[in-house]
Amino acid sequence: MINNLLDMSRIKSTNSDLELKRTFLPDYLREIQQNLQLLAAKRNINIKIPDNCEDLYGNIDPPRFCQIIENLVVNAIKFSPKNTTIEIRCKKVESESSEKPLIAVEIKDQGYGIPDDKVKTLFNIFEQGESEKDIKSTGFGIGLFIVKQFTQLHHGKIEVKNNESGQGSTFSIVIPESCPRSAEDENKKVILLVEDDDDVIEFIQLALEDLGYRVLPALNGVEASKIFRQEKVDLVLSDLRLPGKDGFELLQEIKNINKDTPYILMTGYYENIHDHHAKTFFKADKILHKPFTNEDLEDCLDFIFSELKSA
Repeated sequence: MINNLLDMSRIKSTNSDLELKRTFLPDYLREIQQNLQLLAAKRNINIKIPDNCEDLYGNIDPPRFCQIIENLVVNAIKFSPKNTTIEIRCKKVESESSEKPLIAVEIKDQGYGIPDDKVKTLFNIFEQGESEKDIKSTGFGIGLFIVKQFTQLHHGKIEVKNNESGQGSTFSIVIPESCPRSAEDENKKVILLVEDDDDVIEFIQLALEDLGYRVLPALNGVEASKIFRQEKVDLVLSDLRLPGKDGFELLQEIKNINKDTPYILMTGYYENIHDHHAKTFFKADKILHKPFTNEDLEDCLDFIFSELKSA
């Protein structure tokens, strides 16, 4: 309860600006699943992410969105009979009122469902939705109120309905695929970072964010190409060796779409890189050799953007 009250205080006192990160939702949800599996196992409840959970990226604030999902899953554990299953899935949904793509994260349980007279007030503060079953529960109904507030901060909405099977209910968090950004973020230059090593991409992303850039991470060339077509990108920073589509192939594709977008190619030791680079139609604006320091990265970016200003 103390943590929930602190969260309520933060919502009011900080105006709750989100720190948005482009996040691969299936992996993100699996991490939450693993964190809660031990709690569920005490009631012989299985938390499952079905195979048809779509491979989607969401622009979310990871800690706050985690609180949304964990609150709903913990409630599902709490109000479900033993030996049942809770499903978590994400999918794209269409909206009649908006042309922007929407993403839904669903938590489906096999519990007792929500009484009809509780559905409309379920997310009010200090409200609980006990079913007609004799469930003994402690708590003050603050969690679902915070779930609603954090969902609204993501410019989303939360819905709940009882399952057609007559067993359990489904909570749906529906958010835009891309959340509106703060004025501060809108003024930041955007770098599309392409690197297939999880540790390396995290290290470089942190370095770029410390330098004041907004980062769109991609783990391969195909994913990077898709992001480039969807987002406003000021510069591409890509590794050479990538699965599926390497850095040279991605370079040609990016420059064909917009030849003025700066492209920095990162590479380790590669004997014929300059010979290979000379044969490509479009050239990288800079080749950054690994390993490099934060200062090397900063100098490289400063050089590129200063060249653009003077052009």
